[in-house]
Amino acid sequence: DEVAGWARQNDPNITIENMLLSGNTDDLVIDALRGIRDTEADIYYFNFGQHSGKFFQDELGNFYVAPQQDILIEPITNGWKITADDGTKYFFNQTETNSTQSGNFDQTVTSAWYLGEIKSHDEQRNISFSYTNSQYNYTTLGKEVKYALQVSQQLGSGNTPCTAPNGNFSVSNAYNTPRLSQITFKNGYIDLVAMTDRCDLIGDKRLDRIEIHSNSKLLRSFELDYKYFGDTDDGCNFSTAADKRLVLTEILEKK
Repeated sequence: DEVAGWARQNDPNITIENMLLSGNTDDLVIDALRGIRDTEADIYYFNFGQHSGKFFQDELGNFYVAPQQDILIEPITNGWKITADDGTKYFFNQTETNSTQSGNFDQTVTSAWYLGEIKSHDEQRNISFSYTNSQYNYTTLGKEVKYALQVSQQLGSGNTPCTAPNGNFSVSNAYNTPRLSQITFKNGYIDLVAMTDRCDLIGDKRLDRIEIHSNSKLLRSFELDYKYFGDTDDGCNFSTAADKRLVLTEILEKK
C-alpha cells in the first residue's frame, strides 16, 4: 500500500478504472480479498494555522480537499508539504507509526505526520519543531469482525462460506510517536519538558513544564499539575492502565 492509499503494484497504468473497462472484475475482487489491491483511497485529516479539513489522492496523483480551500498539497520524502493561500509552507515530515495485533492478524502503519517546519513565502523566516521519540502501548476491545477467504478458494467454485472468529477479541496497540520538545524561531525558543511517567499510557510521559526563552534568557515558565481519574494506589501498572485517565488540574506561572 502506497502513501496515497492505493496499491498500484509499481505500475501506474494498472488502475481500478482500467481493470473495470477491460472486464477483469474477477481479478480485481480476488486481489482486494487477498489484500493485494486497495479499492479506495485513504482519507487524510489536517489541522494547521487557520486551515483544517481532509483530503485524498486518486490513482493518477490528483489531490481533492474538503471543504474546498486554496491550499497546495505535495508529497515529499517522509511526509507532506502544504502551501497555504498566503504562500506560507508547512512541512509535515515527523512520522508516527501504530502497530496493532489481534489474534493472528497484525500490521504496522504510518498513522500521522507531525509538523516539522514552517517557512514564510520568501523563505526568509522559519519556525522549526524538534521532537523526541515516545513509545507507549494500550489494549482496546476489538470492534470489527474480519471474514477470511482462503487463498486457494476461487470465486464461483463452490458454496464454502467465509469464516469469522467467534466472540470478542482484544487489540494491542503500540505507538511510536514524536513528542514535541522544542519550538525554535528567530531570537528565541520554547522548551516543552516532559519527565514524569504516565500511569494511563505505560511508556509515555506527561508534560511537566513549558519554558519561553529569548536567546539564552528565560522569560517565562509554566508548571503543569495533574491528577488521575481512577485508583492509582498500585502506581504505574500496565494491567490497570486502562482504568486510569490523566487530567490537567492547574497551570502555574513561575516568576
